[in-house]
Amino acid sequence: MSVFQSVNPATGKTLHTAPAWTHTELTTVLDHQAAQWPALAKATVPRRLVWLESLKQQLSSAKTVLARTITREMGKPIRQSEAEVDKTLALIDFLLGHADSALHPRTLASDVQQAYAPLGGILGIMPWNYPIWQVCRFALPALVAGNTVAVKPAPNVLLSTRMLEQLVADAGFPDQSLRVLQADVEQLDHAYDHPHIRQVHFTGSSHAGRDIAAACGQRLKPTTLELGGNDAWLLTDSGDLPRFVETALASRMNNSGQSCLCAKRWLIPHGRLDAVLNELDTHLKTYTPAPPEQTDTTLGPLARSDIQARLLTQWQRLKAGAKVRSEDPSLEGLYTGPAWAVTDEPLKSPVWPDEIFGPVLQLATYRDLDEAVTWANHSRYGLGGSVWDADPAHARDIALKLNTRNIGINRPMRSRIDVAFGGMGDSGWGAELGVDGLRGLARGQMQFLD
Repeated sequence: MSVFQSVNPATGKTLHTAPAWTHTELTTVLDHQAAQWPALAKATVPRRLVWLESLKQQLSSAKTVLARTITREMGKPIRQSEAEVDKTLALIDFLLGHADSALHPRTLASDVQQAYAPLGGILGIMPWNYPIWQVCRFALPALVAGNTVAVKPAPNVLLSTRMLEQLVADAGFPDQSLRVLQADVEQLDHAYDHPHIRQVHFTGSSHAGRDIAAACGQRLKPTTLELGGNDAWLLTDSGDLPRFVETALASRMNNSGQSCLCAKRWLIPHGRLDAVLNELDTHLKTYTPAPPEQTDTTLGPLARSDIQARLLTQWQRLKAGAKVRSEDPSLEGLYTGPAWAVTDEPLKSPVWPDEIFGPVLQLATYRDLDEAVTWANHSRYGLGGSVWDADPAHARDIALKLNTRNIGINRPMRSRIDVAFGGMGDSGWGAELGVDGLRGLARGQMQFLD
């Protein structure tokens, strides 16, 4: 049986250990959710928003403690953990302002309207790198739409997820509205089989996403999958080089490089490489690994030893084909310093197409924009990216040639609370957030009127 264990990556201290549930325990919780669901489903949307407003107050009061728990469980710098809670609060504000109208019947034709009703139970299988935000971006809209939520967290962030479970209960939502499933991966088939579970949301690796999609497909249960990214940031001859480097590096180092949506691959014109490396050297000095609970820390430890081991293996493969590179990443426990490598043959690189989780960045120099686009598209992923050019219209034309669902024009690409967000290719399918994401968590019904 698997174990849920929270270990502070900064100190190595075990914070909490708990066994995975048995099949009986898992099924009992889902049965209880199904039995209590009518109390949530029959409530009006305005009534659910009253509970959500209460949750906002609860979450605001718990922000400091919750952020500290996130940092202690997975090593995120404390200011970034606080920002994760703030983004969740912003999502609540969006839902408070838009959910009632979004879930109101819409007139599609003179005799046709689309109405919305609760689905049932929504299962979320969630990662460790954003243990509150990743859960809330589907769970809070699901609750507002009248669904119960069951969350299977990553084994190393159980404490953070349990805090959220308690906050939802304290906010006044009906009993069993949101439950944390202390379930082993092998037990998830029982959750997919449960008649109350009507939809599954997953954030994690492409390998696991394929398994989940196959299992849910056999049961004809829809999935939303966010499976990582390998974002290309393309600088042209006219793009703002200093701002590109500063912004791209901040994107890459966010959450100590452990983010799906960030500047993992930089495409640089041949003639601008020296200037980029000089600028990069200047800004890298601000990213030194330090204890994550210090308020001025910009780079904390990696979350787990297996993540560090994979990163170092990728670095060895990356530097073997580099024409220019930095020194090896500094290492002290799970604290891992930043590193970079430049190639002029990314199509031959064994690492270029793959996602790197950690503070290592890949650069490639290109001769013309056709080559840059080819190299940017040499990846299975399609989550984000960015194009930098003095002419925004030209940048948009380039962007349309890149195989990605989301892209920034002279700015970073970030998920927004008011816009649907999702990927393509090995980055998954479906979307969360915005009005479209909210409606996707409801049962839409076409009503043909007399």
